[in-house]
Amino acid sequence: MSATYVLTFSILFQFIAACLALRLIPVAGGRKAWILVSAAIFLMAVRRCLSLYWEWPRDLQDQMASPAEWVALLTSAFMLAGIAWIRPLFLSIRHSTEAMKESEEKYRTLFEESRDAIYLTDGRGKLIDVNRSTLGLFGYTRDEMIGLDARALYVDSTERARFKEELKSQGYARDHEMKLRRKDGTEMQCILTTTTRRADDGAVLGYQGIIRDVTRRKEMERSLREKNEVLNAVLAASSIGISLVRNRTFEWVNETMSSMLGYENGSLEGMNTLVLYQSAEEYTRVGQELYSGVGGTGVGRVDTRWVRQDGSIFNVLIQASFLDPKDPEKAHVVAAMDITELKQAGEALRESEERYRHFFEENLTGVYIATPGGRFLGCNPAFARIFGFASVEEAMASDINTLYPDPGIRTRFVELLRQKKKLDYYESELRRPDGKPVHVIENAIGKFDDEGGLVEIKAHLFDTTERKNLEEQLRQAQKMEAIGRLAGGVAHDFNNLLTAISGYTDLLLMKLGDESPLRRNALEIKKASERAASLTRQLLAFSRKQLLQPKVLDLNYVISEMEKMLRRLIGEDIHLHTLLDANIGHVKIDPGQLEQVVMNLAVNARDAMPRGGSLTIETSDVYLDESYTHRHVDVPPGPYVMLAVSDTGCGMDAETLDRVFEPFFTTKEKDKGTGLGLATVYGIIKQSDGHIWTYSEPERGTTFKIYLPRVEENISRTRCDVEYSESIGGTETVLLVEDDEMVRSITSESLRATGYTVLEAHHAEDAFRICQEYDGPIHLLLTDIVMPGMNGCLLAESLAAGRPDMKILFMSGYTDKGIVHNGILDSGTAFLQKPFRLESLARKIREVIGDACH
Repeated sequence: MSATYVLTFSILFQFIAACLALRLIPVAGGRKAWILVSAAIFLMAVRRCLSLYWEWPRDLQDQMASPAEWVALLTSAFMLAGIAWIRPLFLSIRHSTEAMKESEEKYRTLFEESRDAIYLTDGRGKLIDVNRSTLGLFGYTRDEMIGLDARALYVDSTERARFKEELKSQGYARDHEMKLRRKDGTEMQCILTTTTRRADDGAVLGYQGIIRDVTRRKEMERSLREKNEVLNAVLAASSIGISLVRNRTFEWVNETMSSMLGYENGSLEGMNTLVLYQSAEEYTRVGQELYSGVGGTGVGRVDTRWVRQDGSIFNVLIQASFLDPKDPEKAHVVAAMDITELKQAGEALRESEERYRHFFEENLTGVYIATPGGRFLGCNPAFARIFGFASVEEAMASDINTLYPDPGIRTRFVELLRQKKKLDYYESELRRPDGKPVHVIENAIGKFDDEGGLVEIKAHLFDTTERKNLEEQLRQAQKMEAIGRLAGGVAHDFNNLLTAISGYTDLLLMKLGDESPLRRNALEIKKASERAASLTRQLLAFSRKQLLQPKVLDLNYVISEMEKMLRRLIGEDIHLHTLLDANIGHVKIDPGQLEQVVMNLAVNARDAMPRGGSLTIETSDVYLDESYTHRHVDVPPGPYVMLAVSDTGCGMDAETLDRVFEPFFTTKEKDKGTGLGLATVYGIIKQSDGHIWTYSEPERGTTFKIYLPRVEENISRTRCDVEYSESIGGTETVLLVEDDEMVRSITSESLRATGYTVLEAHHAEDAFRICQEYDGPIHLLLTDIVMPGMNGCLLAESLAAGRPDMKILFMSGYTDKGIVHNGILDSGTAFLQKPFRLESLARKIREVIGDACH
């Protein structure tokens, strides 16, 4: 090819390359380099062309291109191709740089605006960055805090060492609670979560973490504990039966008072208090004395005789006070205690001297005569029996001082008798020779010489150990009932929140693609909401507000079906033994809840035997007679089926046994258990009309005994299978009544997304207005049960009169007496438990509207 063509193409390629290069983004001098190279080749080509044409009239076509000119042509072509290829790469780099800058700005905004204190340190623990919340929390300026050694912020070096050790071993430390120090020296209780920042080669670059001040929360928890302690003390000191009386009519009666009077729990409510008295005259006398005392001192007391439902009469001490002192007409709180035994004891003490010897020998009350120093002068068989002596002679050979756990208690008793000469109803706790406690009420009389010195003590002892045990059981039952009411209320409120969280997360997941970086975060939110929903279900089980579907079951069959699964659950180092009585009766309980009870008890036993052992599950028919039920609060006599779960583990002490069924109480290590397993077992058994008792001693294992009422019904074998269609949407009209705005909003949005027409109402009055104004058909009423004003049950009844074809679907965070009785759903009632998934809601609506299951 001639030099003219070669140089012409070189000039053309260089011109195009220069134009492309001029449009490139400046990247580290890259554009300058391209322009300089391009310009050099361009000038060389122009010069050669001019020299060729300058030699005119020589035949330019005959001159061949030199090697340098070919190099110029090829270089120009390669530059053109290179620029054409690299330009999109540079443009991509420019866009990536802008995205990184935008991401860093967003991160910095989140970092600075976070309410939690966030910090970064280098590998030596020096602070290299903190957000505004950190500065506000510790009271430093940014200049003061950057470069500060983080060790200066810790109060307890031991706590910091444990925190640092976990951080070193795991690379992170979550939710560590410890004290930190502000700039002014004040201390605060904080929760720290910290992770290690590492280079690509694994070297530690530093640490980053979040600090949350929980000082106020801790103070509130301490205040709540103190209030609970006060409440427990009041309950422990109060009389056994408690009721609320307005206008001499029972508005509320606790179970103990109902049992005391022989009525079923709740049946006294609405009755006039006259039903308790033998005559109208006694009723009037008690009322005058009681309410005159309340009006005068604020507390009225009187003793009288009450009539049980079966006609039997017993002595009772009544105490009443205003529910609200500022509004005396509002109501009265009335407490009552059965004092029949105390009355009988007092009458026995007033028996005549002629019968003294017979009384001394045959009376069931323990009687003794002793010197002030503690030497016995005489005692009766009842005294020897109370303290576990084999005979009166053995008791006489002992020293009375050995029956007192503390010598000071005996000294105070003797001194008080010296001062008062006589002691009535003196309560004390003594000890049998085998160490078992004996609670007694003592009436004592001192005998004095001419100088007034005490020389002899005569006393009667009333063994109240059994009564004390019953009072302790009552106190525990009342405490568990109070905690259950609190847990049920908390679970209800949380279920509304969890319904909204779960619903919005479902909508978010439907809108996020599989490749979205936010999808993982949304899935984590959903997992957290599901774990929270599981906790609220356990709280509802404990508070006995869980929806049950009881069936008549063979307990042996359920245990046998679970045996294979239980063996996998407890592991190979624990031996499972089943002792199932083949002739046991039937029980009526929710099968799923029964399986949960057995699993929870098995897991609890497994954790108590970390080095292996034996787990025994036993069933048998039992009859609990009055001697047993008299020692156990709230257990009626009758036939039961017993389920016993025993282990050979570490056992429990008395303090742990006292709290074993409390929710969130656990002796396990942190993050090893929620403390809801046994609380759930307690709630399920109680809601199923059963009873559970625990027997345990340290290092001697534990036995849980469950008593379920025996029933004569046949075993339930029916079930309802509902086949759903592929589509779970619809075009019908739904009237949604929900007072919680978040739940109403997400429910409405999801129903509209699946094709329904939704009419929203935030209370009953709003729902009535919509029904009157809306001309078209309303196919379904979807209503919450618990709402201010008119509840969902009454609303459904009222609207059904005007729209008889409208189907009803109830939803609630916990069971309500309107549609559920003792946790059992009314027949034919459609109910959806909160929190629910949007898919579950849609399927339930199709089931109700389409009558999927009859």
